[in-house]
Amino acid sequence: MSETREHYNTIRAMNPSTLVHGCHSMKRLKRMIDAGGFEPTDPMRLGTGIHALLLEPEEFEAKFVVVPDFHLEEGNKTATGKQSDSRATGYVKQRLSEFASQNKDRVFLTRNQYDAALTAIESLRERQHLVEIIDRCQKEITLRGKILGHDCKGRVDLLDVDRGEIVDLKTTACCERYNFGRQFANLHIAFKMAMYRELAQQQFGRRFQCSLITQETGGDFDNAYVPIPDIVLDNAWNKVRDVMERYQGCLQTGVWNGVDGGALVYDLHVPNWAMEDSSDLDWGNFETENEEVAF
Repeated sequence: MSETREHYNTIRAMNPSTLVHGCHSMKRLKRMIDAGGFEPTDPMRLGTGIHALLLEPEEFEAKFVVVPDFHLEEGNKTATGKQSDSRATGYVKQRLSEFASQNKDRVFLTRNQYDAALTAIESLRERQHLVEIIDRCQKEITLRGKILGHDCKGRVDLLDVDRGEIVDLKTTACCERYNFGRQFANLHIAFKMAMYRELAQQQFGRRFQCSLITQETGGDFDNAYVPIPDIVLDNAWNKVRDVMERYQGCLQTGVWNGVDGGALVYDLHVPNWAMEDSSDLDWGNFETENEEVAF
């Protein structure tokens, strides 16, 4: 169903952006639940701005505001009265404070961020196959369902029920496959997409495929359409169930363990690339006389 972001935020249910912190530890998941999220970074604000401009342009003005270049104004002078273009003057600080008080409920973008967002969207619109995908999909759709008995929700960028496809827009510094692949793994994107897939399948009673549109926010402003293989999502779904089971256990016991899971000993992991380069050594896997020992 389509509904506003504000209404979505009022729904009391677990969501992928929160549960994913359980991949690190239950202790971190508890912190994120208690805090209600985390403070967005500059790249996150830019990415959110691009999403809004592309998918909800009518909402952009109400939710975002571009910060004027106060440092370039004629009134920006140093304490000695000399004209300045510094952002650290009392004049700029005062103007920013006034601006913030007048726009308390809006997300701030710098002029450079806004220009980057416009360039990113222009780059997307130059690719006809991406335009066709965006145009045929419903935008900013809320999904609801249950996972292991817990109410869950998700909000997907693009949804095509007829074709059975979920498409998420991901802004990135580089969409080259190996570079983005590392980001894909580090940010547990498959974990979130697996949750979206499950909720969509529950809600619409059919199987869904998941894909990404990657869009660079600088440099070449390159982009690509990237289907996610089912095997990747199936593996991530196992992780979703594991984290949800541990979350369920924490609710029952009141104990939220850190990365060691409450163990007295926490095994050290050293990657092969950090070890001595020798054909006689396999640092990740040693065989003893009677058994195999993995570090």
